Amino acid sequence: MLNQLPTTGTLGAPRAILKIGSKVIDWDWWDAEHNGIYEAGTIRIEVPGNYADWPWWTQQTEILVDVYVGFPKDPMNYSAGDLTLMQTYRIDSIRPNWRTLGISLSGRDLTSLLTDQKIDVKYPNQTAAQIATTIAKQVGLTPNVQSTKDLIGHFFTLDHVSLHHEKTMWTLLTYVAQH
Repeated sequence: MLNQLPTTGTLGAPRAILKIGSKVIDWDWWDAEHNGIYEAGTIRIEVPGNYADWPWWTQQTEILVDVYVGFPKDPMNYSAGDLTLMQTYRIDSIRPNWRTLGISLSGRDLTSLLTDQKIDVKYPNQTAAQIATTIAKQVGLTPNVQSTKDLIGHFFTLDHVSLHHEKTMWTLLTYVAQH
């Protein structure tokens, strides 16, 4: 009985599913790294294959990979619904892996939507929640923001203004969150 899988309730059987839309993708290995508050997290994925799917990969205009992880009750029979969505990543690079005859993917989490864009905008008489909502909508994200009351920025004769000169959207959001 030494080779028996852990029973329900133990944490000994971690599992992962990678999905692009509704398509579960096969993988030989994947590695995700969170770089810190001021940078996007990264992911590297090795997809097995014989290049039959190469045209599909190269024809995608945007590839978003959802990473689900967890400890399902039945580690031999599970789906994404049995796991927790850890992160969504946007694939930046697709290349053939000649050594394994697979496909190598690399990308960054959705923070990259905000770290790649610089802004020079005034936000007069707005709260942190209003600014975060505006920025999220600008990059196509669905805002999930807790309401705030205090106006952000410097007080100039009856007007609250936050000035940011050529900063990334992410830098602005982290500044607003800190203040």
